[in-house]
Amino acid sequence: MSIREIVKRYLFFILGLFMMAVGVVLSTRSNLGTSPISCVPYVLSLGLPMTIGQFTFLMNLLFIIFQILLLRKQFKSIQLLQVVVAFLFAYFTDFTMGLLSWVNVTSYPAQVGLFVLSCLILALGVSMEVTADVVMMAGEGVVSAISIVTKKEFGKLKVAFDVTLVICGFLFSFILFHRLNGIREGTVLAALLVGTLVRLINKRLSFMDAVFKGNSITVNTSQVLTTAQEIHPLVVTISREYGSGGRDIGKKIAADLGISFYDTQLLKTAAEETGLSEKFIAENDQFVPNLLLNQLLSQGYAFSKKEKDPLNAIYESEKRAIMKLANTESCVIMEHCSDSILADFKGSFHVFIHADKANRMKRIQYEYGISEENVEETLHKTDRARETYYQIYAERKWGRIKNYDLTVNSAVFGLDKTTELIEEAIKGKEANK
Repeated sequence: MSIREIVKRYLFFILGLFMMAVGVVLSTRSNLGTSPISCVPYVLSLGLPMTIGQFTFLMNLLFIIFQILLLRKQFKSIQLLQVVVAFLFAYFTDFTMGLLSWVNVTSYPAQVGLFVLSCLILALGVSMEVTADVVMMAGEGVVSAISIVTKKEFGKLKVAFDVTLVICGFLFSFILFHRLNGIREGTVLAALLVGTLVRLINKRLSFMDAVFKGNSITVNTSQVLTTAQEIHPLVVTISREYGSGGRDIGKKIAADLGISFYDTQLLKTAAEETGLSEKFIAENDQFVPNLLLNQLLSQGYAFSKKEKDPLNAIYESEKRAIMKLANTESCVIMEHCSDSILADFKGSFHVFIHADKANRMKRIQYEYGISEENVEETLHKTDRARETYYQIYAERKWGRIKNYDLTVNSAVFGLDKTTELIEEAIKGKEANK
């Protein structure tokens, strides 16, 4: 890393710290509470003769000491810069407290509006800090240290850490004031909103790496796929409802066309790239049971470039594998958001296979040995989890007709006839090129 790049990154990082301080202070001016990480210093500052910035600095020092105790020899000396970062953030917080002391809102709608604005500014600051990628904040550093020592997922630990801080804020509030003070509905809103905003802003700031490095040339997905289609014109993607027979249809299409079929092979590739076990990947691949819970657990990863969301890592690995296949051979690819990944690839043919519930339940019982009592619940649970996964990573609606070249009801035509219909449609599209 050049000196010029280092300077750019640190300046961007420091600006991010200032934006974070502005966000924290505006949240306190709304009188609706503040973010989980700031609630303890804020509550203490309301009842003791020290500022929120001073308490923030002391709290971060404790986090740094705890990291050293946990990691010991694994603690890298560069991370001592967290002390400097903690001091700067504390200074910025107290400075902006004075700078924005004139902000005073009394009506509840205005308070809510100010708090949402504070969350947006805080999220922007966090994204700038994460994008700069120079030093981890002490709050994220201590969670990372716990994750390393306990071998637990960073995202789950981050949620537990935030909850612990809020509980501590509650306790300090009742000890100092014998009532709830400094923690309100805004604290919960910040816990749910800031991480989501950080994830969105992180995507928008991805270009900054090139700015830091002084690069201006980028290669996007469409360019890669345009090159691929000139060499290998046909990639069939198959999406399907659970129990519709889509996998069997995909295998038969591949065999009839004399091309490869890819499904679980992508899991092995993901395991090799991510270091995650094939068992973990198989259990979590294309399976998100609850959208809100997923967002809550995964948003913690948005606060650190070092820590990677396992589900995101799996998806990105499979995405690279799918794009590589489009570059190297004609094939049939089963699900894994392949229809979305290859949406701009003119050599692709996208199919969605569905069937009525009764037919699907019968097939699930026969193929997977699921009991009659559990089959309907299993069907709904699997479809819902796949739909949620698709919504998150493909960023569009699962099963929407306009996303596919062909949608087929396999229960109406049967598997063999459905296969023939798809193959004829593929030939028709190829002939019309």
